[in-house]
Amino acid sequence: MRIKMIITRESYECCTLISFIIILLAFPISAHNKEIPNCNYEDTVDLTNVQKFENDSYYYESAILIPPERIGYYDFEELHNGRRVPVKPHLRGCVCDKYRCLKFCCHPTKELIADETRQCGEYLQKEIEYDPHLSVILKNGSRSNLHALNDFFIVQGVPCEYAYAVVPEEDDLDGWDLFENGTLYRHYDKAYIRKRDYCIHPYQLETGEWVLNPMNCPVENVASLSSQINNIAMAISVPFIILTILVYAFLPELRNLHGKCLISYLTSLAIGYSLLCTVTLTHAIFPPISCSLLGYSAYFFLMAVFFWLSIISYDLWQNFRFTGSKRLTQRKRFLMYSLYAWGGPLILTVCVIIAQASNLENSLKPGIGDEYCWLKSK
Repeated sequence: MRIKMIITRESYECCTLISFIIILLAFPISAHNKEIPNCNYEDTVDLTNVQKFENDSYYYESAILIPPERIGYYDFEELHNGRRVPVKPHLRGCVCDKYRCLKFCCHPTKELIADETRQCGEYLQKEIEYDPHLSVILKNGSRSNLHALNDFFIVQGVPCEYAYAVVPEEDDLDGWDLFENGTLYRHYDKAYIRKRDYCIHPYQLETGEWVLNPMNCPVENVASLSSQINNIAMAISVPFIILTILVYAFLPELRNLHGKCLISYLTSLAIGYSLLCTVTLTHAIFPPISCSLLGYSAYFFLMAVFFWLSIISYDLWQNFRFTGSKRLTQRKRFLMYSLYAWGGPLILTVCVIIAQASNLENSLKPGIGDEYCWLKSK
């Protein structure tokens, strides 16, 4: 049995109208641009809960009227180095390309960053008190002390995990300058940092005083081409080093004193290379504790490589020099060698840790766990 469907003109028009209404309801902000043309994300502000007028313009902070053509629809947040993360779709308006804006990590007086994340903690029971004036370089090149909360439009956001404070009050090399357009100039590496890549945050000095300082993102260790080739070669050599260790470990005739020294040397080399490649070849951002642990461990094992090399050379010299009976058994000699070859690197590593934690100038510190997870090269 066939069922015939008769569609009248009136019913067709009714269905079309309903479909059109559904589309309008599903995309209520389609009248706005997907993204605002000629406006960087860092120059936009969130318009959620901002007063809207009938002509689709928004009145931001009861001070700026944002027309529809300067409003866009965003489903992402742009972080450090342009990394985008998806967020709930929302409207943003282009403001900071024409007006002064200052990006705080969290609420200027009521919140602090939660641990080493991009999240802000719960509201503090007591508001933070600090001098809100910042020395700002104006467009004409002159300096002016501007009020951080009154002379700027405040935006919020933490650009990265594991952000660290630049504190000139505690380290002379941590000097910085703020420009009127929001650009930050960092003294120690002469870097200009755009608004997207830092945020201002209250920092408590050792004296207990609160000050405003920028929070910077960890610097990626960009290796030169030759360094990258060396690191890749090290990574390729590790499996073959491990195979050599296994051969010496499982063949009884090779497990003599010289073989044990060679196994210790190759083990140090394999572990040192693996840790160093983890630091240099990956672009992961490690937590400060993990970063320091990686760096110091790599330093220890790479120093042990040189100590075991000197032991192997000394043992060969001993074998050629004294072909007769030895005063010490092979077991005792290996224990003496191990004490020297593992104890020496341990002492050097402790010295490096002490130097890094000391009050020495930054230029004299090893730099492990400071900006990179390895020794600084400049």
